[in-house]
Amino acid sequence: MRVNPVVELAFVFGPFRLIPSRQLLLRDNRPVKLGGRALDILHLLVMRAGEEVSKTALIEFAWPNVFVDERNLKVHISALRRALEDTLAQATFIATVVGHGYQFVGRVQSERVDMADFSTTSDDERVTCSLPALCTLIGRQRDVEGVARALDFTSLVTLVGPGGVGKSSLAIAVAH
Repeated sequence: MRVNPVVELAFVFGPFRLIPSRQLLLRDNRPVKLGGRALDILHLLVMRAGEEVSKTALIEFAWPNVFVDERNLKVHISALRRALEDTLAQATFIATVVGHGYQFVGRVQSERVDMADFSTTSDDERVTCSLPALCTLIGRQRDVEGVARALDFTSLVTLVGPGGVGKSSLAIAVAH
C-alpha cells in the first residue's frame, strides 16, 4: 500500500510525455536527453499549444532576467526538433511563425502521473554518465585540485594553453 504518492502534471503528445516539474521528457517512458533551456522552451510551447508564442516570450521564459541573443533560441528550437524527430518540411510538433515566433501544432493532453511509476528502472534503462573515460594524469593532481577549488567559487572556469598540453584530460578528471 502506497502512502502519499507523488502525483505530477504531465503533457502528452504523440509518443512523448513532458513532466515540467521534473525537467523530464520521456519517449515511450524512456528519458530523452535535452538541456534545461530546451525543456523550458518546450514547456511554454505545450502550455500554449495552438497559440503563436513570440520569440521574446520564449526567451523571457527560458532565460528570465538575462539578455540572450535570438540565435540561442534558434539553437534550442533546432535541438528540440531533432529530439522530437520533427525535421520534415511539414511540422509535426513545432511550427515556425515567420518573423514572430513558434507554435506547438501537435495535439496535447494533460494528465496526472504517479512519479513512483518512474522511480524504478532496470539496469539497461539507467541513465549512464556521458563523460569520456578517465585517463591517468601524472603530476597533475595540484592542477585538478586547483580547478576543482576554483569551481567552488564560480560556475565557469576556462582552461587555456597550446594544443596537446592536456586541457581536455584535466577537465575530464575534474568532472569525474
